[in-house]
Order: sequence, then structure tokens, then C-alpha cells
Amino acid sequence: MSIKLSELGNASAARRLSNLAASPEPAEDPEVVEAPEEEEEEAAAEEIAAKPLQAKTAKDLWLEELAEAKISENSVMTVLDSLLSKGHYEESYQLRGTVFTFRTRTTRDADRLADILYDTEPRTTNHFNHIVTRHNVAASLARYGNEKFIFPSPENAEDVESAWRARYNFCTNLPEQVFFTLGQVLVRFDRKVQLAGDPRAIENF
Repeated sequence: MSIKLSELGNASAARRLSNLAASPEPAEDPEVVEAPEEEEEEAAAEEIAAKPLQAKTAKDLWLEELAEAKISENSVMTVLDSLLSKGHYEESYQLRGTVFTFRTRTTRDADRLADILYDTEPRTTNHFNHIVTRHNVAASLARYGNEKFIFPSPENAEDVESAWRARYNFCTNLPEQVFFTLGQVLVRFDRKVQLAGDPRAIENF
């Protein structure tokens, strides 16, 4: 609003001048200080990069697998001690009122299975799995109910094969669902034995 010098004596001009003087001048916009976000992010990234990564050891990974399988370290050490001292390990399970026992297999059992797979040439996954389960259950079954099976000395190959064939024939007469249950339990038994003999359990591996 402008006022002419010639109007300074007028009352109306005086009032306008008074009002103009009383009107506050517009305040300046506050200065906005932006946080240096990019600098903070870079600093955080550098800090993370500077920290040494804690790499998991082979035994750490082995212990994680034990936890996933819900198997204690003490139980696998019991398996390993038995394998080293007696040459085998046995574990019993109960299906309702029937107790059955599995025993660890030998290298001869693995050789026999390899020969069977070579001769039969299974063409489907189901056929392959069935042959493996049939063989391994018979090779591991040490007891079923009141039936206890013998495991001849490995030096006598004929007796070993005859004993395996007897167990194989016994399994042939089991109800199908009972046999499949034995197969599922054997998978868990084998997993426990495998973790017990895992070289990652060795302190200096």
C-alpha cells in the first residue's frame, strides 16, 4: 500500500499510515535443514562391512541337522560308541504290543543291495524305493515280536546270506501296512546312524 506525501496531513491518510505501521511484515520461511540420509546409510553399510562375519563351522552345521531331526547329541554318541566297540548298534521300537528291533547293516549288505539293483534294473522310482526298502528292512530286522533273528559272523558268507534270506522271507509274509511302517521307522533309524558317523562330529575335522 503506497501513500502520497501530499496526503500526510489528511486524517484518512494518517489512519492508513497507522494501519500500515501496525501490520506485521511477513515472516521469512524457516530454513529447512535436511538430514543427510544418504551419508547415514553409507556409514551404516561401512560399519556392517567392517564387522567380521561369523562363519559356521562344520560341527555347527552338524548340530543344526541334529536339532532338525530332533536327535540329541548324547544319543548319537551312544550309537557311535556301540559301532566302534561292538561293530553294530541296535534300537528297539514298539508298535502297539509288538516290539521290533533294528540293527545297523554291514558293508556286505550294501554290496548285496548294489548287486540286486544292478540285476533288476528298476525303471521307476517306486520300484527302486520298494526294492531298497525290502532289502534294508530284511538286512536290519533283528527282532519282531517273539521272533529273534541271528546275524552270523561275517567271515562265513554262506551263513550270512542264508540268514538274510530267512529274514527277507519273513518280511514277505508281514501285512503290507505293517511292512511300510517298518520301512518308515527304518528311515529314521538310518538317519540317526548316519549322523552318528558323520565326520563333521569330529572336533578337528
